[in-house]
Amino acid sequence: MAVRIRLARRGRKKLALYDIVAADAKAPRDGRYIEKIGTYNPNTSPSTVHLNEDSALKWLFNGAQPTNTTKSLLSSKGILLRKNLQIGVKKGAITQEEADKSWEAWKREKEAKVAKKMAKKAKIAQEATKTKATPKEEATAQVEKTEVTKPSQQKERAEKATTTEKQSKAKTQEVTSQEAPKTKSQEEATAQVEKTEVAKPSQQKGMAEKATTTETQSKAKTQEVTSQEAPKTKSQEEAKEVSSTARKARQDVPTANDKESMKETEKVKKDTVEEKRINTK
Repeated sequence: MAVRIRLARRGRKKLALYDIVAADAKAPRDGRYIEKIGTYNPNTSPSTVHLNEDSALKWLFNGAQPTNTTKSLLSSKGILLRKNLQIGVKKGAITQEEADKSWEAWKREKEAKVAKKMAKKAKIAQEATKTKATPKEEATAQVEKTEVTKPSQQKERAEKATTTEKQSKAKTQEVTSQEAPKTKSQEEATAQVEKTEVAKPSQQKGMAEKATTTETQSKAKTQEVTSQEAPKTKSQEEAKEVSSTARKARQDVPTANDKESMKETEKVKKDTVEEKRINTK
């Protein structure tokens, strides 16, 4: 019977836990096993592995073959190293004391490496918590910053206000200096307007006289045009009457072609009459 050291799933959905088991190679994954060697929890960081080292060495020496995952777990715990050391002791390459010293030295190194990793992770977690401050802490920090900056901001605002007041005063002075000559020009303009208003009645009279003269001239021109057009209309009517009479005369006089056509029609009428007579007989 081939024996394998493998994992058997336990736990619930999405939270798997595994047992490290020595079982028959033909048995199902979660089925019957020969002996439980340890446990494996991948949900923690770092993952936790608990092993019975003596029973694991016993099964390895008896010829049990570990799977890939269990092999990595056994090597992380130093079981495979211990097996190789025990093989060296059996062959006489090293003594048991040397094997135990090397085993303890490896254990210390492994523990130191794990401690360093854990320290690094703790530092990273602390930095993350510092950077991600709570909203209350952020608010207090902002309030402190504003309180520190308030006096300097107040000074700057006061300086800006004084500068703006000075600029506004200078602008008002410039505007008043520019408006003084404008008032003189406005007085001159009003005087001119009054003069034009005084001269308006005389101008209105002259305009009325001009309008009456232009009306009389236009009436005289229209009378002349009508007197000239009267004889023209009579002569035009006479010419129209003459042309109409000439057209009528032309229409009454038959042409040579008309005469021939008349003769032909008469012949046709005669022939039709004779045919009718013959048919009646």
